Amino acid sequence: MRNFYIVFFCIFFLQSYTAVAQTYPDVSAFTNTEFLVAANGTTAQQDAYFRDLLHQNAKQGDTDTLFALGLMYELGLRGFPQDDSKAMEYYRKAAEHGNAEAQYNLGLMYKEGRGRIFGRRDERKAVEWFQKAANQGNADAQVALGVMYEEGRGIAKDERKAFEWYKKAADQRNYDAQFNLARMYAKEAEQGDATAQYNLGVMYFYGRGVPQDNSKAKEWILKAALQGLKPAQEALKLLP
Repeated sequence: MRNFYIVFFCIFFLQSYTAVAQTYPDVSAFTNTEFLVAANGTTAQQDAYFRDLLHQNAKQGDTDTLFALGLMYELGLRGFPQDDSKAMEYYRKAAEHGNAEAQYNLGLMYKEGRGRIFGRRDERKAVEWFQKAANQGNADAQVALGVMYEEGRGIAKDERKAFEWYKKAADQRNYDAQFNLARMYAKEAEQGDATAQYNLGVMYFYGRGVPQDNSKAKEWILKAALQGLKPAQEALKLLP
């Protein structure tokens, strides 16, 4: 996902580069996305220009720019020194203004004990920021929040809430969420829960979170059908 964000923000700044083309002789190169995200092959002058432009936009309070600065510092890209403390600073500024990606990344830093907290994990803070991002529909944050609920980290253990957040992310086709859902379904299915057996069968049929397997799909849906679950009975008629 991080590479996607880098490409996204580089595209975001293309208009800014074009607007000041006359002040920078090589600015036309910035219209090439591959150039913008290249780890190597850019000159120190070009990197300096890129950094200056980011900082100029950040001063105007643009949250996407603040997030981009955090990302650059975290990953040490385009001449930015790798600096978790700086990354956390910019993520926080963007997060406090509602940027969901920054909220998620800030949550990760709290969870992992990185940045200005100097190795001290703060899972309660992590949950707080994951929650904010998850509420805005950020799938990665929804998965992260689900994990915290499932494992009881930074918040009271609650497998039902974990399931709910995994489901929200899975509906956005997040593979990690689909995997976690399949794992939870499997646990319930093994204990004889018909609904879980049916849902696990559906996940095998579509290959969501588990390898696609028609045989296993039919096996689990049959178990649910034999317990009288009508959706399973109907699905069984349609299976090859």
